[in-house]
Amino acid sequence: MLEVNNIYLGNCLEIMKKIDDKSVDMILCDLPYGTTACEWDTVIPFEPLWKEYKRIIKLDGVIVLFGDQPFTSELVCSNINWYSHSWIWDKNNSSNYTLAKVQPLKTTEDIIVFKRPNNNDLESFTELKNIFKKIMKQIGKSKKQIIDDLGHGLDHCFRVNSLQWGLPTEENYIKMINLYNLINVPSYSRLKNMYENEFRNRYNPQGVIAFNKTTKRGSSAKHFGNNSKLNIENMQEFTNYPRNILKFIKTKDDKGLHPAQKPVALLEYLIKTYTNSRETVLDNCMGAGSTGVACININRSFIGIEKHEQFYEIAKKRIEETYHKIKNKK
Repeated sequence: MLEVNNIYLGNCLEIMKKIDDKSVDMILCDLPYGTTACEWDTVIPFEPLWKEYKRIIKLDGVIVLFGDQPFTSELVCSNINWYSHSWIWDKNNSSNYTLAKVQPLKTTEDIIVFKRPNNNDLESFTELKNIFKKIMKQIGKSKKQIIDDLGHGLDHCFRVNSLQWGLPTEENYIKMINLYNLINVPSYSRLKNMYENEFRNRYNPQGVIAFNKTTKRGSSAKHFGNNSKLNIENMQEFTNYPRNILKFIKTKDDKGLHPAQKPVALLEYLIKTYTNSRETVLDNCMGAGSTGVACININRSFIGIEKHEQFYEIAKKRIEETYHKIKNKK
């Protein structure tokens, strides 16, 4: 595992191989879009990039990537099964002036959110499946023999190479432990926690206000039919939920260090939305170090990777200065 709170110089596809499996809570990266002729703006091949992303992100982790068309469409299509939702960053300033006579000026960029789908593909529940492989080895019997002994309640937990894998009930799990005198096996509560974590939704909406009032379905509710999940009345806990357009203006500290530099405040907002305190964020194209600065400001750990030495040195210095400022405030 690479040490956290450090930035590394080199090719991210090679350096990411040194990061442990399922060890990162969030990946936040402004990938090269390939829309300019700049040396740093070369698109990273999607296949090896996703191979590493999928390996190192936690089961409930979130991958947040910046984009702009046509790169955005290519990025989404490169892993459509993991696509979750998008934000739009309103920069409040225009670009693309050379094409102003033929198309609108650009004032936005895309922010695309990916996460592991809850469709129980063969990649799902890998750790749990490995646990039951070890249990079967410890028992020393085939799945059919175990089912003969204990019944079909233990069928699906041993389907480790199938889409039909499933967690047994606590009662059946304990029966198995007692019958075969199993030792050094995980508690059922641990297994259940691992199972539920695969479906945990990481989303901490920023700026919500306590509401706690009963609300009624509006006139449009009839279009949803007689769905019992859409009650006529329900309790709304909060209001002022975020909309998908984020307005963040670059300050003087957000300019001049990298051509694609993003506002630290915007990165802080995204990190707070998808992580909790002391969790780990990876930025594999760190540029001038803005993600590292944002993580330090809001008490997150980070791993940074930057290919170009010029930006690596800028990021390293900027991160050191941020640590120094935080230390002096204490």
